[in-house]
Parts: sequence; C-alpha cells; structure tokens
Amino acid sequence: MILYRKRRVAALAASMAVAVLTLAQAPADAAASPQDIARLGKDLTPWGAEVAGNKDGSIPAWRGGQKALPAGFNPNGGGKRWVDPFAGEKPLFTITADNAAKYQDKLLGSTQELFRRYPKGFRMEVYPSHRTVWVPDWVNENTAKNATSAKILPNGYALGGAFGGIPFPFPKTGLEVWWNNEVRYKGTYQHVNVATWAVDSAGRRSLNGAFSSDIYYPNFDQQLGREKFLAGDGLYYKVYNDYTAPASRVGEVNLYWTWYDQSAHAGKGWIYAPGTRRVRTAPDLFYDTPNPGYNGGITMDDIQMTYGPQDRFDWKLVGKQEKLIPYSNYTQQFATPSEHTLTPNFPNPEDIRWELHRVWVIEGTPKAGVHHIYSKKVVYLDEDYGSSEMETYDKAGKIFRAGWSTMVELYDIGIPYSLGNFFFDFSTGMYWLGSHPGDASVKGLEFPKDDSWRKSRLPMFTPEYIQANGVR
Repeated sequence: MILYRKRRVAALAASMAVAVLTLAQAPADAAASPQDIARLGKDLTPWGAEVAGNKDGSIPAWRGGQKALPAGFNPNGGGKRWVDPFAGEKPLFTITADNAAKYQDKLLGSTQELFRRYPKGFRMEVYPSHRTVWVPDWVNENTAKNATSAKILPNGYALGGAFGGIPFPFPKTGLEVWWNNEVRYKGTYQHVNVATWAVDSAGRRSLNGAFSSDIYYPNFDQQLGREKFLAGDGLYYKVYNDYTAPASRVGEVNLYWTWYDQSAHAGKGWIYAPGTRRVRTAPDLFYDTPNPGYNGGITMDDIQMTYGPQDRFDWKLVGKQEKLIPYSNYTQQFATPSEHTLTPNFPNPEDIRWELHRVWVIEGTPKAGVHHIYSKKVVYLDEDYGSSEMETYDKAGKIFRAGWSTMVELYDIGIPYSLGNFFFDFSTGMYWLGSHPGDASVKGLEFPKDDSWRKSRLPMFTPEYIQANGVR
C-alpha cells in the first residue's frame, strides 16, 4: 500500500512538470459524422471526453463513473445521503507557496493569485483523481442524437436543435464548449434549501441569504419529449426562489425563465415583494449587471461560472489542459458547516479536495463596441462536464475575480452536481460561498425519483402562481 501511494505521488508530481496539452482550434462542421458518433462509448465517453487516462496515470481512465454506493449511504437522507465514497483517502501531497512554482502549469489563475497574496496560509491538499461522472443511458442516447441536430443559430450565439443531452460531443469552437456546460445534465427537477455566505476582507462572515429553490429543466423532461421540445421556443430553465433569510427578504419570491435564444423573449423574470404584495417584472439581470445575491461582487454572467445570453462575448477555444480543480468535495458540500469552511481570506484548506483533471479551456472577450467590466474571462470546464472554474481580468489585464465549483457525483441517480460555488473578488479581498446545502435542513437537496412532483411543483413556475400564493 505504501509502495502504491509512493508511485501515485511520483506519477502525479512528475506530470505537473509536463507542458499543458492543447488542442488546435478547428473550423466548425455542420454536424458530426457517423464515424465520429461511433466513437462515443468506445475511445470517447458517451459525452465525448477521452476515455483514456493521461500518460503517467495521474489522471485515470474513465471506467463508467462512480456507481457503487458507499457504506453509510442513506437513500432517504435528503442532502446528507451522499456520503463521501473517498472518505478514507489521504492527500498525495500538499502545495504551498514554497513549492507552487513546481506545479505552476497545473494551477488555476485564482490559486496562483491566492499563493501570491497569502503565502503563509493558503495551501492545496492534492488527492488521487477519480473520473466519477456518469449520467443515465437516455441522456447519452440524446447526446448521440444531438451530435447531428444541435447547431448555433444564425445570430451566432444561441443554441438550437438540442434536447436531453450534451449538444456538441465533438466541440470545435469555444461557444460550443460553453453551451455544453450550460445545458449539461442536472436532472429534470430539483428542490434545494441553500444558504449563501460572504466573508469580508477582515475575515467577518455574514449571511447573504437563505432560500428554497425549485428548478425545472424542460430540455431534460422525458415526458415532454424531444420532438415537442424542439418544436417549441427553446425554454430550457425555470427557477423559483423563496427567501427565508435575512429578515428583510423573508417572503420575497422570484422566478426566472431562460431560453436557448434569450434575446428573442421579453419576459425573463418576475419578483414578488411582500411589502407591495405585487408581482413585478424583474430587471434585466444578465451580462455584467452586479449580482445582488453576492453584494455585487460577481456579475450576473458569473453565476455557475457561465450564465445567460452570450451575444456580447466572443469565445475562443484554447484547447484542453491538465489542471488541479476542486473535485469530489462530498464532505464540504454535505457535512461541513459554513463556519468551519469560511476562514479569513480563503476557504479552509482542510475542506477543499483538489484533483488533477483534463479541462476544456475557453477564453471570452467582449465583442467590438460592446461594454463589459471584464476585459477577458477564462473558463475551465471538466472534460466530463462535472466541474467548472473561472477567472476574470480587469481593463488593465490584472486578475479581478474568480470562481470555483465544488463538484460531486450523485452516484445513485447519475447527476454531476456542482451547485456549491466559491467566488473571489480580488479587488476588495472578499469571497463568498454560494448555494451551500451543508448549512440547510436534513433534506437540503432533493431529486424525486418519480413524477409525484409534477402536480404540486410544475404550477409554481408561472408569475400567476407567485401572485396567488404570495404572503399577504
């Protein structure tokens, strides 16, 4: 066992010195060929990632994902049912400011910046890498169908022809990779109770908000079906949020709809305020509008690292690289209270598990003549579409903000879940933990296995429901 661990440490450490793997950008084709599609599930995963591991074995081959249920799994445990299948593992090694240069090419821009700012405290515990992602067979079948039907619309940025799977399993442009992440499988319906926290530059924690959230993904609704969805208007996301804290927001409800072509639809969101007892149309919460849920410390298009219409950005496909990213953070997501994780300046290094993975790298810049507070945005997307990270740059070219998603595979239902996010604003020294089910009730995260939710939950996703059920 000791010899095995030493070999793993040596293999992973050696790989850090290898130059990053970059794929040349190629012109987009109209559709995948039969020969391409035949590779899915063979040398490529069903969603188009490389099945093989890297040369030194520090990134393993994909073997079907994490389907085994670990000891302690409780199917009725709500958000706490997903116990850590790797709880017994120890870090292979630790990266500190003293040895960070050795691993420079594997570090995100955000982690490089944290080492620069906090050389005496920030560290990264690097664990064995696991390719945990898997999704249901019907999702993979839709991905294969999307390979010949999905397309970027003539306006140059919106999606069409995709249902129930990854749109572009053989992406050739940055925008195609962007859409693969945006509409990756997250289930059909979920209910989550979450808390969002801020840590200021002095290390003080404060609760930004707590709310219950119901989310419906019509583009993964098998009852709706592929044919009916593709014949519709491309409405793929509906979210209903009901605030329970702080006191100033109790009773507030908001509802947002998102389309494949968001610019073609005027009604995008609604807010119910108990003080007025009225539903009003939400402001245009997209692009670089400051996100009110994060004290304006991120933009609206930073949500989940990528969000909203992309008509103001050009996305360049940089290629694939090997990067250390947060991965399989089961304990932090579901079993660690925020007060343990939210230490001054950066999250508690004890709570963040880092693994080496291949990631797609895309680089976004504002289109000519379009204003955005960022001069550049770099997004790192796990090739298995389980995790995403980002960094943004100001007009002077300095790193401005950054974000991490702490991915876990929900191994009993085949959902790569990455709602828990950290965001950093390097201009103010603040950071946030967003959507943390570890702070919520026992049933902090629910994915119903049957259709019992339809009767009671589907009516929620309308402005009429908000008005009829608002607090009086």
